[in-house]
Amino acid sequence: MANEFAIGFDNLEQETIDQELHVDSGHLPPWLRGSLIRTGPTLFRLAQQSYQHWFDGLAMLQKFAFDDGKARYTGRFLRSPDYVKSSRTGLVSSDEFVSVPSRGPLERLFTLVDPERQFGRNGMVNVLKLNDSCYIAMTENPLAVQFNPADAATVGAFDYPDDLHSVLNMITTAHPRYDVARKSIYNFVSRLIPLRPRYVVYRLDNGSTRRTVVGEIETDALAYMHSFGMSENYIVLAEFPLVTHPTSLFFMPLFGTPYIKSYTWKAQRGTRFRVMDKRDGKLVGTWEHDALFAFHHVHAQEVGDELFVDLSVYEGGPAVIDQFYLARLRAAGGGEISYSGLRRYRLPLRGGSLRGGSLRGDSVREERLAEPMLEMPQFNYRRCSNGSYRYIYGVSFTAPGKFVDQLVKIDLQKNENRFWHEDGCYPGEPVFVPRTAGTAAGDAGAEDDGVNISVVLDTRRRRSFLLLLDASTFEEMARLDLPHAIPFMLHGQFYAGVL
Repeated sequence: MANEFAIGFDNLEQETIDQELHVDSGHLPPWLRGSLIRTGPTLFRLAQQSYQHWFDGLAMLQKFAFDDGKARYTGRFLRSPDYVKSSRTGLVSSDEFVSVPSRGPLERLFTLVDPERQFGRNGMVNVLKLNDSCYIAMTENPLAVQFNPADAATVGAFDYPDDLHSVLNMITTAHPRYDVARKSIYNFVSRLIPLRPRYVVYRLDNGSTRRTVVGEIETDALAYMHSFGMSENYIVLAEFPLVTHPTSLFFMPLFGTPYIKSYTWKAQRGTRFRVMDKRDGKLVGTWEHDALFAFHHVHAQEVGDELFVDLSVYEGGPAVIDQFYLARLRAAGGGEISYSGLRRYRLPLRGGSLRGGSLRGDSVREERLAEPMLEMPQFNYRRCSNGSYRYIYGVSFTAPGKFVDQLVKIDLQKNENRFWHEDGCYPGEPVFVPRTAGTAAGDAGAEDDGVNISVVLDTRRRRSFLLLLDASTFEEMARLDLPHAIPFMLHGQFYAGVL
């Protein structure tokens, strides 16, 4: 018998345009004004071919607009080139995370010599505001799709107008970091030079769509990194030992190899923390530690002579990737996913000696910060991104085998946890919105003064609802009915200026 949450991996084929939502219980805070915009996969089965992995499906944008104690909902497909072609043919049109098109021998050769035929624009991981007139949906390559935040309608393909736009720079993250003090966005691309692969860190200055190179870090193999860390002065790339080589990536279409299957887990490499100074782009050093794997960096902060790097680390290493195959998720026992927990890695910035560019042995200290399973981490970013933080929010599970069936708030100072759970309900990322969002008050108020907003799948009613929790007490503030079940999405952002 399939798991009850498997309906969260069914197709959503219905679009909804600007529908007012009924407040089923509680009330919306009167100060909440703006829009939560999320993206994620909602089409998993096409007419003639199906996607194989949660991270593959065609994207839909979900917009929840709040104003004057009311809320409105819009759900529209991201009409990317992938969506347009796949809808027409009923086939997978571009290489996704796991799923690949059915290419004949001739088409494989054409793709080998013209790699741009391989990559798609399926912005199903995250959204980003570049400036007031440019919002994009992103995935793990730089080929983004622009959309209109007012109505979630697709504008078209977006390419950064700079020299980094190249088939050699086709790996990035959909988790850029915003530097509140510098008013700049930071991210990196992996440069696929066979003999000298490297990570190119760049920034987008306030309002600009043109990327400026900050610095480069050479490596011997490219690590799979879904996100990265950033403190006030440093960029942190955690090179997990799930690695590939540019040659393997270039030959993927010839052998029909899925993107993530071109990576190999080499535990003997260990994890390498690569730290770059944002001020001059120079490599500060490389710190080596045991093998570990994480999707999400939580936070990084400079404390005295140390750099703290907080990650949500999987005990089973990259085994979690295989646990997200759709066939497995839909099957009996598919809710068995690896435990991920909040860990801190303390890197000594001073007081140690670099040997061959690396600090080795006992130089990295590891701490277990909390016990609950934690993923999709959220905190008061605007207030705490350039300093310490106390509270962290995320999805969790009540027990192994339950997929993610609860939300958690972790108080790092008191070592206390609070939970929201309801039988038959499976919540998504609890986006934190501070009470001061969009006001001149800036960082005023308590760190946890705000709300968490989560889209929750209610398997008892086979529908989803929008849940608002008081971020301070972690008690339910409001629940709003949604017109249908929404598949499990990935990430989203709250924009105070968008209605």
